[in-house]
Amino acid sequence: MKAIFKNKAFTLVELLIVIAIIGMLAVLSIAGYTSYRKNALSDLAVEGLIAKMHEMKESSIYGVNKTPQCFGLAFVEDSGDYKIGAFKQDFLTGQKQWSDSELKWVESGCHVSDAPGPGDADKFMTFDIDPMINVSSVVFYNSSATGAVDVGSFYVRFLPPNGELEVKADTGSWGVVPSGAKFVNIEIQYGEGNDSNYRRNLVIQLDGSGITYNNISTNVP
Repeated sequence: MKAIFKNKAFTLVELLIVIAIIGMLAVLSIAGYTSYRKNALSDLAVEGLIAKMHEMKESSIYGVNKTPQCFGLAFVEDSGDYKIGAFKQDFLTGQKQWSDSELKWVESGCHVSDAPGPGDADKFMTFDIDPMINVSSVVFYNSSATGAVDVGSFYVRFLPPNGELEVKADTGSWGVVPSGAKFVNIEIQYGEGNDSNYRRNLVIQLDGSGITYNNISTNVP
């Protein structure tokens, strides 16, 4: 007897089911990649700011071309958004300047009142950051994460010869912070939404003991 072989093909229904499954897998993989990318960029942006601060601290310690200078970062509110820029200032030794806030002569150092903003093109140097990354707030806290004080502008700089940390809030003087404040929390958000999964907190201890970040918006240390 001769064997009889019968060709069998996929039915239309089977093909449609396979196509539907492939489509679902593609949608899930794209959504997962998008979430991963946003998280990675959020981490990268904050780590970049921390790296920049460490770089500036090193520059203030070792100097540039054997010239002592102060280096810092500025977070300045501008038209409802924060502009981030780097700046440097000459370190003036042996010179004094009158301080209206302290009512006495003080060492000029890195200029008592000088704090560049976006309008100071020759001093305020913006640096590349993902355009989807936004600084949503800058808040001072005391040791128990209470007593929050929002500020519109925040400056951090490092002084020769040992990289001492000094900060300034709004139009106040350098080194003067809200009463009881122990650290400042800079909230960074990816995108225009308010999804806490893509939010990072850059935490700067005002005693200079550390600069860290976390991704839990409701758990400010």
